[in-house]
Amino acid sequence: MALPLFDPDREHAVIGYIVGAGFHGVADPGRTHPNVFTSPLRSVIYEAALYLHRVGKKPNGHTIAEVIERDTLLSRIAKEAAAAEGLPDWQSYLAGVDISLINNPAGGEIVTEYLADITEAAGRRKDAEIGKKLANAEISRADAMEALAGIESAGARPPRFADFKPILEGGFKREMPSVCEAMPGKFLLYAGRINEFHGESGIGKTNISLAIAARIMEAGGVVLFLDPEDNPQGIAQRFVALGGNPDHLLSRFKYVHNPEPSDYPGLIEWSKREKPQAVFLDGMAEALVADGYNENKAEDVLPFLRLRVRPFADAGAAVVLADHVAKNEESRGRNPRGSGGKIGRYDGAVYVVELVKAYSPETAGAVRLIIAKDRNGGVGHVWQRIAELHFAPGEVGITQVSFSLPNDSGKPFMPTTLMEKVSMFVESCDLAPSKNAIEHAIHGRNEFKRQAISFLVQLGYLKEEKDGRGLHYSSAKPFREKQFSKAA
Repeated sequence: MALPLFDPDREHAVIGYIVGAGFHGVADPGRTHPNVFTSPLRSVIYEAALYLHRVGKKPNGHTIAEVIERDTLLSRIAKEAAAAEGLPDWQSYLAGVDISLINNPAGGEIVTEYLADITEAAGRRKDAEIGKKLANAEISRADAMEALAGIESAGARPPRFADFKPILEGGFKREMPSVCEAMPGKFLLYAGRINEFHGESGIGKTNISLAIAARIMEAGGVVLFLDPEDNPQGIAQRFVALGGNPDHLLSRFKYVHNPEPSDYPGLIEWSKREKPQAVFLDGMAEALVADGYNENKAEDVLPFLRLRVRPFADAGAAVVLADHVAKNEESRGRNPRGSGGKIGRYDGAVYVVELVKAYSPETAGAVRLIIAKDRNGGVGHVWQRIAELHFAPGEVGITQVSFSLPNDSGKPFMPTTLMEKVSMFVESCDLAPSKNAIEHAIHGRNEFKRQAISFLVQLGYLKEEKDGRGLHYSSAKPFREKQFSKAA
């Protein structure tokens, strides 16, 4: 999401925080130059605050006013700026700034984030000015490149090199999932990492989130549940209907309805302090839209994950995201819907949710979790069917939820629909087609098509021959999904 070139509300909030609380809690205030502000009046106040910070005094309304009054140039600019903004004098602006952020536990972090945004917007304004001058031939290309490099270097931070010493001293130990013990000794989630599951609409992703949350709370953990879809009434009713302990809603279940962008800094600070075992975002797509991002653009998805999601994992929580899949079964592969950059940033366990049997409050059914990604290998291998969640009618109005190992937990997922299409295409060819020819002829993701070809060869439906031009395939026997499913 592109930042606006200026944001008066954010500039006003920064000045209000300075007046009310000085620079306490704001990281590196001296690195932000006064000219990042679009309002000359706010630039003057910020410059006065920087001076006070440098001489070891706390900026507030009184001390800032003293600095401006003593400095002839600052005083003149402040008077002119106040008049341009329709104010009787600059002192009235200073007296009326909003200092509400000082009462917010995360106020310092919010102001730091605002300063970063304001600085970035100022850099973009300068970029645009230089581009305009270059287009009008007012400056040479060399001068423009030098000016642009100067803007970037002015805002550069010192490098943050990783410290490997404590890692080497502690020795290497394979990281294993440690959150949500679904079966004895079998955990589904990695602490301090981003975990995710995705499935079709209506498959019950919220029920899965609540079932996992209930299991974590039963073990004594606290969870933070961010919900951009439902509401407190609906979630409470659903949680209890799924057999959840009502007492846990009061003591261990921290619920936030429709989190807004301004909510995240406070929630992150709370997580750093309270150390919840898990943080759920029950609707990745909805959360992206609420924050002004597009789930189909990597340049939107990656900042959201870095700024809104990763800090919860850094605080030690097992982050659990719920997402949708693409509508096209053949092209979706093992990825969630939207930008492929999503799954690349998930460093915990990622699951595809498969419906085993439809369920309702009156009908028993189940869903299955299939591994789509496990960077650490502590849960299992890709396409392994790792667990099932069973939903069964219990007492009146209550659904019993249980976890179990699938009967075919070691059996890999097979794209049987695509396997049939590949088989039929090869059968129709007079000459043995190459792998590239098959991939071009069949619609779908290449990753999925290669799996289909591999399974057909392993099961004896295709013959694979290698020559100087690569691999070619001929039909050994027809593969048909229905007959294969019955035999299996």
